[in-house]
Amino acid sequence: MGDSDVNRLTPATVTMLMFAIVGGLIVAYIGKNLLASSKPAGPATRSVPMPLADIPEGTLLTPRHIGTGPVLESELSREVLLSMNSILGRVVKTKLTAATPIRSNMLYSPNERAPLTPSEGHQAAAITVTGAAALLSGMIKPSQFVDVHFTPNDVDNIARFRGGMTMRLIKGIKVLAINGQTQQSAINGDTNVVVLDATPAQVNVLIQAEKKGVFALATGTGEKGDGLVAVKDEDRAFFEEILGIAPLKTPDPKKDKEPFVSQAFVGNDRTELSFRDGKRISEYQGFFDRNRADDLNNARDNNDRLPWEPQTNGNSNNTINDDMNNNSNPGPSAQRNPSRRGAGFPNPTMR
Repeated sequence: MGDSDVNRLTPATVTMLMFAIVGGLIVAYIGKNLLASSKPAGPATRSVPMPLADIPEGTLLTPRHIGTGPVLESELSREVLLSMNSILGRVVKTKLTAATPIRSNMLYSPNERAPLTPSEGHQAAAITVTGAAALLSGMIKPSQFVDVHFTPNDVDNIARFRGGMTMRLIKGIKVLAINGQTQQSAINGDTNVVVLDATPAQVNVLIQAEKKGVFALATGTGEKGDGLVAVKDEDRAFFEEILGIAPLKTPDPKKDKEPFVSQAFVGNDRTELSFRDGKRISEYQGFFDRNRADDLNNARDNNDRLPWEPQTNGNSNNTINDDMNNNSNPGPSAQRNPSRRGAGFPNPTMR
């Protein structure tokens, strides 16, 4: 190449050559794409809520139950639920299959629960069970047969209860629901409501017992019970028996003398101690034992009346509670009138 050729390769010429090269590459790329065979587009899909596993009837749906997955838009119908908000918090009406779209007719309406189905001749009865331990930390579940144990309240200082008592009240009763759920779910740490499949007689016992104490559930043989209330001695456990302490001897009115009673008054409060043969046999705080007084007032025959307790005819107008309440502020008149010393104790010695 001579000097004349080099002089003709000016900067403007080089720039034009670069544009020509780049333009050629662009044209080649566009031509290749135009000439290439176009691939057909795939079917359209949409992500919708789906169960993560098979879910039985009666389950309350939570975020732990539901995920999302793709579904062909051509397979979607008007009944398919597309939003999480329309699913969570509802109860399953028919069994849900994993990785399958959820239809509206598969769930109960919002705030609607699965109906209870007690056995023929039975009724659904609800009891309150306090504490997770009373439900075996959630191991007890609906459709399971359990034993109901009962512990009465405020009886530790009553001699007949011998330091406290727990008894197996009902054997082999079916659990219908726990906290409104007919499937096993999380339980509360404080209070849980358990619905049982009870006979009419058991319903009455459960309602009355709940007013007087606390319940606990235990798994038994897993078999259905006889529908009765357990009343045998082996179904009861007294605190004195657990400690191995012999029960107090029932006084014989013909052989045993009346106890020595000591009363101490502080304002309107009274502490009363009873002694026999130098040993304390009872103690009353807060002026009188209301449970014992009610028991004597309502009894018709007073077969279990102790010798030093008042005789009543049941539902009498002159009840023990009235007599005790009239003596809530004892004064000189109470000392002059032995009948106002309370609880019907005959002329107790004041200390």
